[in-house]
Formats: sequence, C-alpha cells, structure tokens
Amino acid sequence: MAVTQGFLVLQTNGEFDVYGVGQFPKGTVVGRDALRFRVVGESWVQPPKTHLTGAELEQWRRQLEEAGHSVTVGPFWTDPDMLAKSDEAIRRGETVPLKDLFDELRRRADEPGRREDRRLEPVSPPPE
Repeated sequence: MAVTQGFLVLQTNGEFDVYGVGQFPKGTVVGRDALRFRVVGESWVQPPKTHLTGAELEQWRRQLEEAGHSVTVGPFWTDPDMLAKSDEAIRRGETVPLKDLFDELRRRADEPGRREDRRLEPVSPPPE
C-alpha cells in the first residue's frame, strides 16, 4: 500500500524549513513562495532535520527517489489568483476586518453576563 505524505517547505534566508503535518508552528506566515513537497512510497519518511540548506533539501529528495519514493515539488498555493481574488473581495466589501469581528465576538460573549448583572440589580419596593 502506498503512503502519501505532504511537507510544507518555506524558504528563509537561503535555508529551507521543512514541516510535516502537525509540526508547523502556529502563527507562521505561509507566503506565496511556499512549496509543497509530496512524497509517495511504501513507508513513512521524515526530513533529516527541520532546517535544511538548498543542497541538503536536494540531497534528501535524491535519497528518497533512490529508495523508491516518488517525489514532486510544486507550489503550496495552487490557486495563482488567490491574492488578487482576496484583494478584490476586500474592495467590494465582502469581508469583515478582523478587529470588527473580534469586537462582535467579544460583545456576544459579554452579553449573557450583562443580562445576569441586570437580574441581580436591587429591586425597589413598589410604591404605597
């Protein structure tokens, strides 16, 4: 049975950061130049280390192919017009700024507490 794995490859300062599923650090920006490193073979593989030079990445690719794995390298983002489409949606007003969304979520989260506060307000006795 063939095993298919995908790795995200980010180039930074002439080096390549290779991440498997579950290894990607939260908050890391995945730019338009990110690559997808796809490996198909009979067994699971791991990169030799997270940070590789260009020569080390190429050497790892060759080692995998020599071991019988199929390796393809291509763009991570498959829709070349994604950025342009996003910009156009923003211009048309089809998106919500993150700050506005956060404010709305916070308002909704605070609403039950405000209702509870009103319920606990002192009640004046009825006028006689």
